[in-house]
Amino acid sequence: MLLIGGPDLDATCYGQQNNPEMNLLPPVVNNYYLALARHLIHETDLPVLGICLGHQTINVTEGGTLWTHIPHDLPDVREHRRVNPPEETWHSVTLDPNGPLPALYGVTELTCNSSHHQAIRKVAPGWMVAARADDSVVESICPVDWQSSGRFLLGVQWHPERLIDRPHHLRVFAALVHAAHGN
Repeated sequence: MLLIGGPDLDATCYGQQNNPEMNLLPPVVNNYYLALARHLIHETDLPVLGICLGHQTINVTEGGTLWTHIPHDLPDVREHRRVNPPEETWHSVTLDPNGPLPALYGVTELTCNSSHHQAIRKVAPGWMVAARADDSVVESICPVDWQSSGRFLLGVQWHPERLIDRPHHLRVFAALVHAAHGN
């Protein structure tokens, strides 16, 4: 299952106040998306990849929190929004050597696109940071027991679906398909 990007989750779902810069999902969609993520993670053995909002939804579903608006909450970090669409905003991402991404990508550092104004604030219990931007913003999460679980569960903040001209970024989709084939 692929949990895609989109507008923002209601911050009250993770104990915060909504920021005026947020573009909220309609309440019924917000609740559905959280329920879907919870169901996928806890009631199925399906592989799950979350991209951007999907990555954030996984974290919130599991008990984590978000920065509601990076420019307000973390004014000293770089711009993470896509400021001149269709041009991408880029930054470096360091992959945790104890996570699944170095084996998947064959490197410990990537240049990734960035198109978000929110980010993970507190990582959910039982989950770990699998990658960070060069300014310390969380860019990927996975379960702490990712190796022993035998299950593909991963969230990435960047948008690999927009990077078809950089084939190494498609490896995350290949891994999802490979895991789905096993199920």
